[in-house]
Amino acid sequence: LLNILRSTIVMSVSNIDALKAVKTYINKDEILDFYEFGVYSGHGLYDGYNQLVNIDKLYINKFYGFDYFIGLTQEQDGIKRHIDWNIGEFNSLKFYNTNTIEECLQKIRERSQIPNDKLDFIVGFYKDVLNKELFSKYNFKPAAYIHMDVDLYISAKQALVWLIENKLFVKGTIIRYDDWDSIEEYSGGESLAHKEICDIYNLKFNRINTNIFIYEE
Repeated sequence: LLNILRSTIVMSVSNIDALKAVKTYINKDEILDFYEFGVYSGHGLYDGYNQLVNIDKLYINKFYGFDYFIGLTQEQDGIKRHIDWNIGEFNSLKFYNTNTIEECLQKIRERSQIPNDKLDFIVGFYKDVLNKELFSKYNFKPAAYIHMDVDLYISAKQALVWLIENKLFVKGTIIRYDDWDSIEEYSGGESLAHKEICDIYNLKFNRINTNIFIYEE
């Protein structure tokens, strides 16, 4: 059962507007991190740091960006995808006209304006890197905010499973799905991944907008 405690459905909300809600729901007594899945140009990281730290003066322990940086991967067989979401779309190296991942990451760091010691990138296909070994390597804290900008069902599902199984959702965690309504709701993409995860793990979210959810338990 998809547990939605309250629903006010309007058009999808921007990343900035979703970030503004964090100061209302964040538990200021907890040490919390920011997670972005699907970094591309790094603009979402910039928005996160600027809104949460510079404007709202919140303490965010660390910012993490997860991506393969070479564009979209293959969608799972039988799952609907947007007609324009081809393999290799949203390639960060092409966006920055760089030849290596290292050069690309430096460009993203510069654009994000996040201090180097506050930002880490996790590079690789989610099926390869999102595992217990990764969790043991980094001192991940529960999420204040999760920006899910991966377009595809398979990527969203892999990211959500890793977050849940490592207990990185806590009461008040806000998750925004950038591409929620790019496909008919629950027919594919991020929305189907969210629904399946709620059903499998019996999760409860407060749905405060079309693509914005607050974790309850």
